[in-house]
Amino acid sequence: MLKPFLMAATVAASCSLFTASAQATDPAPIDTRIVTSVTLQDMRDIVTGYEHTIIEDLADTATLVVQTPSGYKYIATLRMCNETGACEAVMIGASHDLPGGMTWEALNQINIQIEAFGVYVMNDQLVLDRMMILSGGVQVESFKHEIGRLLIVAPALVSGIEQGLAEAPEG
Repeated sequence: MLKPFLMAATVAASCSLFTASAQATDPAPIDTRIVTSVTLQDMRDIVTGYEHTIIEDLADTATLVVQTPSGYKYIATLRMCNETGACEAVMIGASHDLPGGMTWEALNQINIQIEAFGVYVMNDQLVLDRMMILSGGVQVESFKHEIGRLLIVAPALVSGIEQGLAEAPEG
């Protein structure tokens, strides 16, 4: 059973989030602008404003592959777009090497237990993603929080998954 790994991963992620928050000595001003849709150019501006680098711009699929200053890579893909390129949702996600011992049963159990992220396998990678729905309006600052949550929680969850799979009884 993989249940214990989620507790450990959640605690690790919470500690990481607390530590990262405590280290912020001069917080950036909060961007209180409200948006109900974004364009690909808006997302380019948002992620580069966080000092992240766009390493691949897949305009045909409205996807940006982004790298943080520490080297962590994630994607931002626009969804629910109209003919003018204004999009009402953004999916952010990260992929990691598929942990050894991963089975479909384990993946299904993990996906059920992790409510804040979609968890699935694609191209032999373990993918964790979140969807931001902009209808009704969100502050631009919300992008910073959602991306930050992904950057902190996804690696901790993957580590917990790996540990849980390593400790799971074979059967």
